[in-house]
Amino acid sequence: MDGQIAASADDDITVASIDASSVLKIDEGTSSVTVDLSALEESADITAVQTDVDQNEADADVAILTVQNDVD
Repeated sequence: MDGQIAASADDDITVASIDASSVLKIDEGTSSVTVDLSALEESADITAVQTDVDQNEADADVAILTVQNDVD
């Protein structure tokens, strides 16, 4: 069993910080825990999807304009 979980004293979080590399550090009394959150980084994926959405919207605008011009 994890010694931090089985500890009898309940310390409050004294410091929590995240660095430029997406490493979260939480200090609780005399112990600390670090967690690497970099694997959760999705900004490149979001940008790629947004670029695709923007292109699809532009294509749809052109198609709508083409149909409107044919009708007139």
